Amino acid sequence: MENTQVNHQRILVARHYRIHQRIHQRICHLPNNQDTPPVKVPIKPNEVPNGVWETITMDFIVDLPVSQGYDSILTIVDRHSKAIILSPCNKAITAEQTSQLFMNNIWKCMGFPLTIISD
Repeated sequence: MENTQVNHQRILVARHYRIHQRIHQRICHLPNNQDTPPVKVPIKPNEVPNGVWETITMDFIVDLPVSQGYDSILTIVDRHSKAIILSPCNKAITAEQTSQLFMNNIWKCMGFPLTIISD
């Protein structure tokens, strides 16, 4: 009886060892990621705007020291003239509040741009 158990254990160990060898061989034969060139995605640059305030970029500068109750700045840059408009706001600003800032500071003065670039 003991001989049967020993043989069974040897079979299991041998099977485990062979499986381990097969896995090791397959992993070693996989192509190395460092050897393959990176995938090249065609980069399309943004078009150059024809006039002022046609194309703008928007971004937030956050986690500033609190000043007059504000801790962030909405930064709007005209891509043609490089003019900027800075609007103080809070980090917890909502989409509705952002659109209201946009309407008050950009749309009323410059009109609605053709393109808005934001991350």
